[in-house]
Parts: sequence; C-alpha cells; structure tokens
Amino acid sequence: MPTNRSVLLSHRVYTPVPNEHGDTSAHSLVAHCTSCDRCSVGGEMAIYIDGACYSNGTSHARAGMGVFICCGSNLNVSAPLTDGPQTNQRAEIRAAIAALKIVRQLFYEGEFRQMGHRKGVVLILDSAYVTNAMTNWVGKWSKNGGKTSEGKSVANIADFLELERHVLFLENNRVPVKFWRVPRSENTCADRLAKQAITL
Repeated sequence: MPTNRSVLLSHRVYTPVPNEHGDTSAHSLVAHCTSCDRCSVGGEMAIYIDGACYSNGTSHARAGMGVFICCGSNLNVSAPLTDGPQTNQRAEIRAAIAALKIVRQLFYEGEFRQMGHRKGVVLILDSAYVTNAMTNWVGKWSKNGGKTSEGKSVANIADFLELERHVLFLENNRVPVKFWRVPRSENTCADRLAKQAITL
C-alpha cells in the first residue's frame, strides 16, 4: 500500500455528476431498483445512513442507527446502540459500520462479482463529522496513535478505526467506498429508521 494512502483520503469523497437538468441532488440521482432491492448512483451501490439520539448529552440518552438499502429491503437496519456512549455522533459512525458489514456480506456472497456494473459503494449521509473524519482525518489519527495533531485523544477513535478497517478491506478487494454528504432533507429514510430504533 502506498505510504501516503493512510493520510491522503480525498479519493473517498463522492462527487455527483449532474443529470441532464443540471441537478446533483440525491433525490434526483439515486435510482431505486425494485427487482434487486438496491439503490444505486453512478453505477455504484448507494446506501443511506444516519444516527439519532434521544436526550443527547445527558445521562439518560438513547441512541439509534438507521441504514437504508432500498424500499422494503430486508437488509435495512433500525437498531439501538446496545453498548458504549449513547451519542448522536457515535450513532452515525455505528450506522456506517453496520452498512459496510452488509456490503462485506454481499461481497462474500459474490454480488459485486456477479453484477460487474456495480463499481463500489457510496454511503450517503448528512454528517459532516463522519464525512470529514473518513475522507481527511482518520489517516492522520491512525498514524498519530489515535491522537490529534495537538496530541489530544480523538473522541470515538475505536469506532472510527473499526469503520476504517471495513473501508480498507473493501478497498483492498476492489470495492471502493465513498462518502457523499447531502442535506438532511435528502436523508429522511435513514433518519426515520434511526429514530424508530429509539422509540421502540
């Protein structure tokens, strides 16, 4: 692996290609395949992810994650965080991990080999925190032993490093993972699943 790959992660940023009307919104570009129960964008599998937290920042907080694969898909995830800190930011990271666990299972089952037009996976999220971490910061954190450039411990570093391991596995097996940050209004399906997980 190139020595600079652990730091230079801009290749993970998804840049949407405008449609014929010049629209770059997820609402316009993401296609829903009813026959395969998958979403896709630009020839890549698209997965919406989000986290939610009731009473975030308090001692009785409850967090949940949502992963939206496609309408009616049995792979969709709506689940509470069962351990660790209950925060909205951590729920967002865990949602990304849950999504890539699904992708890895599909990879093991041969889906990416059988459907050669699918070049990789795009995680669609409204979190600047997770997007910036996975497309810029995580390589530097890993190189610095889980510390910031100022020597401070990174919050949620264990979760980020777990997510990074899943990303690297897929990248090393020619399934690139990209992160597409969208407005919250374009991530309502995953948001709904995350909120359902903490209202059950």
